[in-house]
Amino acid sequence: MKALPAMRGNHNLPNYEDAVQQFDWESVKKDFSWYETGKMNLAYEAIDRHAENGKAEKIALNYSDAQRDESYTFMEMKQHSNKAANVLKEAGVKKRRPCLHFYASFAGTVFCSSWCN
Repeated sequence: MKALPAMRGNHNLPNYEDAVQQFDWESVKKDFSWYETGKMNLAYEAIDRHAENGKAEKIALNYSDAQRDESYTFMEMKQHSNKAANVLKEAGVKKRRPCLHFYASFAGTVFCSSWCN
């Protein structure tokens, strides 16, 4: 497996090493919904809140394999995750229950995993 080359642009995390050195949970924990609700919803934190708050058209995931190169916006991730959730619900899978899922692509796994938390 090879890493994708860095893309030029105005990114939220321009320098990972600097961010790690300066990171402090106390300064960011109020940005997460669980600070107010006491409940953790990883799909909301990773995808939905960005799709709903001005970043719907920003790229959330770049995917590359031998057959294709794909990019997904936060809104597309939310829509695919919701589709995966509906398929699982129709199959009788309940939230927060163990669920083994296998997809030929990493992107499919991300969509499904975001609902199964």
